Amino acid sequence: MTTEASAPASASHGSGGLVALFAVAVIVLGVLTALVISRGDDGTATTTPPQNVTVSRTVTAPAATVTVVPQVTVQTGTGTGSG
Repeated sequence: MTTEASAPASASHGSGGLVALFAVAVIVLGVLTALVISRGDDGTATTTPPQNVTVSRTVTAPAATVTVVPQVTVQTGTGTGSG
């Protein structure tokens, strides 16, 4: 009695290692993130403030002269009509 050859290994069997590697990478990144967050900020400034800074502003007031002309001329009956 002869036995038939078994089917070749499927491609999904080899991808299990990739899934495990991805899971380990995610866990490691999570641990590193937790360590950074728990460390916190020690409150020291990483940059130094600028020294000897002078801020100057020049403001010019607008002209206060306003002229209002109250004269209005209305003309009636001198328009041109069509037709």
